[in-house]
Amino acid sequence: MTEKQTKQNGTTINKQLRPDLKKVEPNKYGQEFEVGTPVVFEFQKQTYQGVVQKQLKNAAIIDFSGASQESELAQDLKQKIVISYTDLAKSE
Repeated sequence: MTEKQTKQNGTTINKQLRPDLKKVEPNKYGQEFEVGTPVVFEFQKQTYQGVVQKQLKNAAIIDFSGASQESELAQDLKQKIVISYTDLAKSE
């Protein structure tokens, strides 16, 4: 392992970098939802728009976009939500 030093609030912090960690590979449903892909999804009977920020094994972290950014849900969740790949559809 290697160490990296960073300055935060005037103090030096040593961070351990983990090159031995595996890259997360999305399952077969997630292959089409690469980072940056615009998507739509339904949550609590409401339709929302977003952009894939990060891929996980069975789901993606989505940033709300468009009119969805102003929704109460987006505000409560600080503009991010985790949605299963099977509940996502590509936006046009």
